[in-house]
Order: sequence, then structure tokens, then C-alpha cells
Amino acid sequence: MKVAILVEDKLLMFLRDNKPGLFNANKWDFFGGGREDKETPQECAIREIQEELGFSIDPKLFVWGKLYPAQKDPTQKAVFMVAKLPQEYLDKINLNEGQRWNLFDQKSFFEREDVVEALKNRFGDYLKSQ
Repeated sequence: MKVAILVEDKLLMFLRDNKPGLFNANKWDFFGGGREDKETPQECAIREIQEELGFSIDPKLFVWGKLYPAQKDPTQKAVFMVAKLPQEYLDKINLNEGQRWNLFDQKSFFEREDVVEALKNRFGDYLKSQ
């Protein structure tokens, strides 16, 4: 499960750690992770954002979602969601995973070579749906 977080029209992302063997090491990524127990995708997203960014978000902030083949194992399904957060959430960030966070405009997101590639198609699908 991954969540593209929009703050105004910019994407909030984090630079994954640069550790040998880490999936998508040293790439810019959206927040998310695997579901635990009987979590819904949205419950998982809220928990992962809390763990990774240090704040909780209101479920009403999720605006879109779709199932895709999982990146690590395409025989499994993964949920990709989009959430829109107000600007004031940036002041609450306490990054607990990765090297650093940043905001990217959408044009540079699609142009960057150091972004997890699968995310470009998924976020592009969201944009096409709007």
C-alpha cells in the first residue's frame, strides 16, 4: 500500500535509506507499507503515515484509490491511494523513516530518474481520472 500525499499541488515524498539489499534503496518514494492483521487499506495508510511522519490524518483526506500488482510480488495486489493534506501538516512532520522528506512539483516528479518508477504510472492514473 502506498499513498501519494498532495499538499496543495505538490507531492510529499521521502528519500529511502541507502542500505544494501533494501528494496528501492536511495529512491524517492511515497509513504506506505504492508497491512497488519485485518486492517483495511485506509487503516493501514493512516497507521503507516503515523509511523513514518509522526502525525495522524483524517480518513476524509483520502480522495482516490485503486488496486495494482504489488511492486515486490506482482502476483499479489497492492492499493495505491491519494490523500490531500492542508499546508499546516508540514509543520507536524517528524520523519521516522528514510533520509529526508521533500515536496516536488508534479512536473519534476515525472521527470526525475531517482523516483520509484512504478509510482509514476500510478499517480498518472490518478491525474487522468480527475
